[in-house]
Amino acid sequence: MMSSSGKSLKTVVYIIYWLVPVISLIYMLGFSSGWSETLPKAVQVTIRSMIFILYFAKLLMAVIILIDDVRRVLFGALNMGVEDWNLSTERSKWMSYGALVLGALPILSLTYGMARNPYRYQLLKTRVPVKNLHPDLHGLKIIQISDIHSGSFLLKEPVERSIQMINAEKPDIVFFTGDLVNSLASEMEPFLEMFSKIESPLGVYSILGNHDYGDYHHWTNPADKVKNFEDLKGMHKRLGWDLLLNEHREVR
Repeated sequence: MMSSSGKSLKTVVYIIYWLVPVISLIYMLGFSSGWSETLPKAVQVTIRSMIFILYFAKLLMAVIILIDDVRRVLFGALNMGVEDWNLSTERSKWMSYGALVLGALPILSLTYGMARNPYRYQLLKTRVPVKNLHPDLHGLKIIQISDIHSGSFLLKEPVERSIQMINAEKPDIVFFTGDLVNSLASEMEPFLEMFSKIESPLGVYSILGNHDYGDYHHWTNPADKVKNFEDLKGMHKRLGWDLLLNEHREVR
């Protein structure tokens, strides 16, 4: 017979297992109606990340369980063919434990990554050879930054360190290559001052990314989406960035 502690653990596991699809369904219904976007940003980011992590873990566990189920079906068929074999068709305890361990690995590692990696900025350097480059342009330093997704930031201090990293390189020119926000122009509001501190003598030039058009937000009317897009373009101007909209600039 199963001990009371074993029954309690099994009950907890079942509750957690079924909470995942229930919470996912509620969140998707809330997202489609726009209700979930009224939640605090930290709650939204955490829910979305945990849904992905838990489903990824369940997928890995399901692979092991499926292998065990195939074994049980095969052993059942063999038992019918040869009565003396009596091969066990019960679920393998060790494969169940293996599935739990395999599922726990991404939960632990990805949860750590979710908390640690968003602010783990790295500076990647490369030297670009240009044939017949004018001598005055030798050593020109360009910094490219991209995919800020300011709507995902929960902390300001690490982001400010990234601005310091950029300025410490003393770039001649800076390019920002899209996705200033997740969907809403207002997501950038708390970070305008710090990103406006990026310095380069030849200026900062920017373009839009797919998220900047507001296509991933539930809009109650088209006019709000148009206004958000205009506000987003205004954010680049407030940052002091030269936003390129299907155009080019000549830099001297």
